[in-house]
Amino acid sequence: MEGQRLLVVEDEPLIAIDLRMLLEREGARVMLAHSIPEALEYANYPALSAGVLDFYFGSENAEPVCEALTRRQVPFIFFTGLAERLSQRRLATLVVPKPATPETIIGALKFVLSPEMRDIIVKAQRGDNARLARIEQEISEGEERAERMRWCVAKLARSGADTSVAERVVATTIELVENLRARSYGGSLSEDARSPVPKPDEPLL
Repeated sequence: MEGQRLLVVEDEPLIAIDLRMLLEREGARVMLAHSIPEALEYANYPALSAGVLDFYFGSENAEPVCEALTRRQVPFIFFTGLAERLSQRRLATLVVPKPATPETIIGALKFVLSPEMRDIIVKAQRGDNARLARIEQEISEGEERAERMRWCVAKLARSGADTSVAERVVATTIELVENLRARSYGGSLSEDARSPVPKPDEPLL
């Protein structure tokens, strides 16, 4: 996380402070927003690496911030206590439910910031559910994406990162691609793409 510039959007002061301290201990520089308007201002920061967003702010939600980050191709994760109420549009976005261990939060961020996954995550966040299906028009590309995600998780696990959140997103991505294949051709993903995420001690290649 050294040198990463992260936007944290959190309206609970104590949680916001804890998040900031955690990320700064990992070497990141943190921009902390306590409201949606403030977050939208920070979302335009030119060197932003990723976002950590609570989704609900009273009667408001962080959808405008998600859209702003997506336009700038900045990946983000949700850190929220109401994960079950997230929009269907956001199925492919990593969700860390509150409360969570520091390792879980850092592991999720390392996943979306990894060179292997950053572009894939950004593409998925452009529309997640329905639009993700359109991105997956080429079934072979979808299988390759699922495979790359699996190996990225394994690589992070070998480094000791908590990959539990990333593994759930891999499973969701595989399910979306498999549903697309079933609707299009009545087939299913290859055995390699559907197989579980390798254990940390398994070879990556």
